[in-house]
Amino acid sequence: MKSILEASSTFEGHFDSRMFTTSMMKDGMLEMEEAPMTTSIPNTLDATVKTQSSGSDYSTTNIQVTNVDEPDYLKNDSKYVYIVSKNTLSIIDAYPAKSAKLILKIALDIESQHIQNMFLNGDRLVIFYNGQSDDEIIPQYDFVPRRSYNSVTHALIIDVSDKENPTILRDYSIDGHFRDARMIGNYAYFVTNSNVDYQYPKLPVILENSIPII
Repeated sequence: MKSILEASSTFEGHFDSRMFTTSMMKDGMLEMEEAPMTTSIPNTLDATVKTQSSGSDYSTTNIQVTNVDEPDYLKNDSKYVYIVSKNTLSIIDAYPAKSAKLILKIALDIESQHIQNMFLNGDRLVIFYNGQSDDEIIPQYDFVPRRSYNSVTHALIIDVSDKENPTILRDYSIDGHFRDARMIGNYAYFVTNSNVDYQYPKLPVILENSIPII
């Protein structure tokens, strides 16, 4: 790592962010469920219409690669629409349209940060937002502690099987600013990046519910 950082420093501090991408959990995968999902949601290209056993049709979010879902501010299934805006989650009962109604609009406790986007998989949402770490460090050649603030990306996994009372199952966080994400099957992969101290590089830390795990 040090050799890569030293080489990167010759380009005026700029480096290829692909060298420092990080994803989470289970050999680089973020598991979206605590128990096996009863319904999987395969994705198709170009907002292909899906047909459920109930007979209702709906369009998925536009994606670029077959079966690779992309995050968005709005996700939907055959009946419900999920919307995130700033720090708010809204759930709408959208089918049938004549009786559509807002079921829930709730502000999430997320350090007053704006939500980036989300995925939907069955009765699970994974919501991404940027936060900030608050650490206390002692600089080299000094003896007085000082505060250190760095960007952190959170991934909230929420159970929305009860639309009126969603439950946060897990809160993963990792150093760095959110860049992008994809979902394949029941796993979400996301990428973060952050500034690097070329002299004293620090490995990223992954937390689960505020407890370091990697």
